[in-house]
Amino acid sequence: MPLYKEPEKINPPKDIVPDIHSPAYRSIEENLTYKDRSRIINYIRGYPEIVTWYGNVLGKDDQTTGNSSATHRANQQLTKISNMEIKVDSPLSGEQNDKMDWDLEITANVYPCLIPNQGDQLVASIGDGRFGIFQIIGKPRPLSHLKNSVHEITLKLLQYADEGNIKALEEKVIRRLFFRKEWMDYGQSPLIEEHDYSWARNFEEWHHNALDQYFYQFASDEAQTFAAPGQEQITYDPFLTDAMLGWFGGQFRQQYPSLGLLHVEGDEYAFTKSFWELLRRNEPALINRIWKKTGLRDKRDIRWSLFFQNARFSPLKYIVTPTDTVQSVNAEWYKTKGGVAAKLIPSTDAITPKPLDFNGLIEIPDQEGANMTEGTDGTPGENGEPTEPVEPPKPARVLIKPVTVDDYYVLSQSFYEDSEGQSLLEALTWRFIRREGVDVPSMKLLVADYPNWGSLERFYYTPILLTLVNSAIRSL
Repeated sequence: MPLYKEPEKINPPKDIVPDIHSPAYRSIEENLTYKDRSRIINYIRGYPEIVTWYGNVLGKDDQTTGNSSATHRANQQLTKISNMEIKVDSPLSGEQNDKMDWDLEITANVYPCLIPNQGDQLVASIGDGRFGIFQIIGKPRPLSHLKNSVHEITLKLLQYADEGNIKALEEKVIRRLFFRKEWMDYGQSPLIEEHDYSWARNFEEWHHNALDQYFYQFASDEAQTFAAPGQEQITYDPFLTDAMLGWFGGQFRQQYPSLGLLHVEGDEYAFTKSFWELLRRNEPALINRIWKKTGLRDKRDIRWSLFFQNARFSPLKYIVTPTDTVQSVNAEWYKTKGGVAAKLIPSTDAITPKPLDFNGLIEIPDQEGANMTEGTDGTPGENGEPTEPVEPPKPARVLIKPVTVDDYYVLSQSFYEDSEGQSLLEALTWRFIRREGVDVPSMKLLVADYPNWGSLERFYYTPILLTLVNSAIRSL
């Protein structure tokens, strides 16, 4: 046996060398997932400056040039963007040079909604009570490689704005847009056509006034919640109240601090899904899982638990409750125990709307007084010869139906069955639920007719119309 044994060789760890190589070239975009980066607009550096933007309308091979009075409007067209906001590095102010001329050259950032071109012109205040006409000099520089990138531009003051040079710009305008910065927070383009801008303002004004009027008219100080109007006893709808407070309650928390949702946890129906869940989630398949028929139940017939703001200890008398859908054995027992005590009392202050055809735009006669050709069944007509059978006209479509037209909740049986005979409001609601967009001309009709609605119709239909108006504004 040897006196010395050589130790085993230990291989030292090898350094891991990363495999560095250029990625394979991809001729097409493989990842089509869009990532909304609109939130970065809150972090664009600079001071906000409101300008009027005159951008060149360029073709594929057109050269980017500034506006010139010598260029005829047939050879140069402009797009005007009013109320456009840019972010400048420093507030606009002019500096006088040795030749007693005013020099002004600034750098600014433009939001991703607009790709500026060299030669585009802007009209902005220069801080001394006058307005100047600026022009983009040099090529705009994107600040990232992303498609929706912020562009950095350099502006140079060309001349002071007066009636003559502004008129020269306006004569070449073929498209007019307005800039709405707040729309970028919703992931929507902030540029809107001029003819849609006035309607957007009208819709927003109506939305604000209708919502304010809703809380003022239907918020009960005595019950400290919303109460259905025109009823002999205070009537409470927990499903509508939950939807309204969840959607708009935060805006009125200071104005109506005591307004809240009364607890009805003792009733199994309080946990079922209603029409408002269908409207909130925009899932057409949910129509098969919500209850549809309704009635009023005396609060004394419902099991209660001791919760804060319990409906049992409030001055209300009736609670709106489902009458058709049973989702548990407990609900079945309570349904047979209490039963329906009453129904909603119809409105008495509604003005009958005019009947409309199926597109909601053209008035047509009623079924009885329709323009029917004589001899529609093949009998002799005016000339003594048989006439071809004529298809009877479709029944008129009304703007809205009374809430109490049947025992279905909020909307009529035609809506829940998605069948013929729906009102214009019901048809638009289905378009919204299916995410098919809202027809703006039809929305104009509903908003114009809103003052003619009865108080009970305003109580139930206003939340729907507010939702549709929001969708209409975003579709402009």
